[in-house]
Amino acid sequence: MAWTVFPDKAPSREVQALATQVEHDGGHVLAIYQEPVGDHWQIFCLLPKEKVDASPYQRDISPTHVKRLTEAELVEESDERPAPELDDARRRYYRLTAFGRRVLDAESERLQELVHAIRVKQALVTE
Repeated sequence: MAWTVFPDKAPSREVQALATQVEHDGGHVLAIYQEPVGDHWQIFCLLPKEKVDASPYQRDISPTHVKRLTEAELVEESDERPAPELDDARRRYYRLTAFGRRVLDAESERLQELVHAIRVKQALVTE
C-alpha cells in the first residue's frame, strides 16, 4: 500500500506491518512520520470506534478544552458513570450534544474525503 511518508524513506518492517494491520481492520492511515529527534516512527490514522479499546495511556482532556467545548455546546456534563469499581469520584464525565454529534459527523466526513483525495493523488503519482 502507498502511504504518505515523511521523511521520504522506507519505514521499518514493523511500522509497515502495523499500518497494513490498521487498514486491514478498517482504519485509514493518513501518514507515517519519523520524528527528527529520536527517529521514532508514528502512524497517524483514523480508527473505527468499535475497534478501539480504552487505554490507560489516553490523555484526559484539559479543563480549558472542556470549557471551550461546553461553551460551544458541543458537549455537556453527563450523569452516567462507570461501574463503581472503575469509577473515580473526582472525575467528571461528558457526552456529545446533538449539535456536537452533527459537528463530529461532518468532520469525520471531511476527513474521509481528505483521505480519498490523498489516495487519488498517490495513485496518480505512482503511475
